Amino acid sequence: MQTEINPVALITGASKGIGKAVAMGLAEDGFNLVLCSRTEKDLLAAKEEILAKCPTVQIEVHPLDVRDSAAINNMVVHTRDTFNRIDLLFNNAGIYYGGTSDLSMKDFTDMLDINLRAPFEIISLVLPLMKAQKSGHIMNLSSRSGKTARAAAGGYAASKYGLVGLNEALYKEVSELGIRVTALCPGFVSTEMGNLSGLDASEMISTLDVVKTVRWLLSLSPAVCVKDIYFESVRQVNS
Repeated sequence: MQTEINPVALITGASKGIGKAVAMGLAEDGFNLVLCSRTEKDLLAAKEEILAKCPTVQIEVHPLDVRDSAAINNMVVHTRDTFNRIDLLFNNAGIYYGGTSDLSMKDFTDMLDINLRAPFEIISLVLPLMKAQKSGHIMNLSSRSGKTARAAAGGYAASKYGLVGLNEALYKEVSELGIRVTALCPGFVSTEMGNLSGLDASEMISTLDVVKTVRWLLSLSPAVCVKDIYFESVRQVNS
């Protein structure tokens, strides 16, 4: 009898917020996990919290900065050697600095590096394995700002518009190879970053809404491709 192989998800920015919520949801669904974030303490705490609810899943953690090319490469190689597969890449790591014409070059460069260059680099490392599998799903956590720019956040919008553009090109490149590619473009989500909006938590998208969206995408048949999903809180509709 053939032993069932658990699917494997690699999640960046996994120690809190959306990344942690998605990791928990996927563990509940039987995924083994590869989690990375900058803060080792928070990453280990997330691992323990997930294992307390899902003790049978295997979790590998990598404290790293996604701007560190060598560390990213080592993580992907370790994942390949450990699991021999990656079924889902969830590019979630990101930062936000407000500003457009008044934005410092350093802050703008940091956002481009973390919000756009790092996902590009991770995708380039993961794709060969997915191509060999002839399957996989890449989900890029963009933003409402990747579709609708605000005057006070031009630099952030540029990084997220760039990610949406990369996502669309990749979607057209690899969909026929059995690899699905989707950009998630939520408005304010109830996380540390979302709290900058000034909205009450009840007025924002919950992290569980994002988890449900991920689960829906994974539930679709192989014949279906979803390029991007734009969803916002009710308070944002006319803003």
